[in-house]
Amino acid sequence: MVAADERLGVPPEDINVVPMKESVNGNHPGSFYELEQKIADNPGNYRNIDIRIEYDGPPANAGSVTRLGDVNPVDRVPTEFIVKWVDQGGVVQERPFVNRN
Repeated sequence: MVAADERLGVPPEDINVVPMKESVNGNHPGSFYELEQKIADNPGNYRNIDIRIEYDGPPANAGSVTRLGDVNPVDRVPTEFIVKWVDQGGVVQERPFVNRN
């Protein structure tokens, strides 16, 4: 079986890394993973895909940070992913995925 990321043409796994909780991206109904599979299986029903990645805000030391490696790893974890697309009927759909503790 070909992975969804390969079918969708996204970068290889070693650079396609965004911290997601298992409850968000696990192989279960309602997950981000499930949405990726649906998109790969029926790309015509998912047009103009826009994924917004939300964070709590800049870290306290944001003014002095020049490299991502200088940011506390906890501050690099997205709090939510919001996926919008246009379905085959031309209707805008939106699906949020909360990634908080």
